[in-house]
Amino acid sequence: SGLTINGKNYILVKNISALAKELRNNDGSGQFFALYKSGGPGRKSYFQSPIERGFEGTFEGLGNTVSHLTIDSSTGNVGLFSAIDTSATIRDLHLASASISVEGAGNQFVGVLAGGNVGAILNCDASGQVSVEGPQSFVGGLVGGNAGLITSSRSSATVSGIGSDTAVGGLVGENVFDGSFNIGFIHESYATGTVMGGDGAMAGGLVGENASAAVYNSYATGAVSGGDSAHVGGLLGSHLNAFFAPLLRSSYSTGAVSGGANATVGGLIGQDDADTRITHSYWDM
Repeated sequence: SGLTINGKNYILVKNISALAKELRNNDGSGQFFALYKSGGPGRKSYFQSPIERGFEGTFEGLGNTVSHLTIDSSTGNVGLFSAIDTSATIRDLHLASASISVEGAGNQFVGVLAGGNVGAILNCDASGQVSVEGPQSFVGGLVGGNAGLITSSRSSATVSGIGSDTAVGGLVGENVFDGSFNIGFIHESYATGTVMGGDGAMAGGLVGENASAAVYNSYATGAVSGGDSAHVGGLLGSHLNAFFAPLLRSSYSTGAVSGGANATVGGLIGQDDADTRITHSYWDM
């Protein structure tokens, strides 16, 4: 059976296992999928992302909830989707009580919804916990690394990342311009979960590292902590000019911030190494 929305024919799936089966031999390019009921994987624990290929289609959650997604992995891009690619859209999906744990050699992108996003995420949220051990990783409550659009989305997940140069954020680990055509843009979104970064980490209540990307009309309220030599901010851990000045507009944070020895700590931004354009933004405990 199917569903038609705005003239597009959707393939109905009852759970994430059914979606994974549909995508076993393709990336979903040009296809439309809709989740027609809430539920979870039961007692199943995944060792990699349920949707392992980079997703190129459209997934409509219809406001339904995927509960108790559990992933215990050792490497790679990890989340419900390993990666959301440039032509993909994920919308209207709730992820509740997730447990994502990754321990590996590093350079990992980890979030409840997706390891990485260069597509569009609209009206999605996540709760639960995300923890990563490994250097130079990117860890977020919703998405690990973002060079796409995230709007009207939120996370209450507790997020922790242990490893030098690891970016840890309540919503997104790293929001970035990737040097080609993809720029991270977070709009009208927020995070309320606790964020914990280890020594040398970049830890932010909303975003761990914002590098030549944009954050508009967003906020964070969770407590943020970092280890020795960490960059810790209530909203952004680190704000960098990688290719051009990043943008921060009409955003705020209210959570407590703390760091270890030689850490740089700020109520709004931990480290600001950019010719930053900040307007109408503040920290207030």
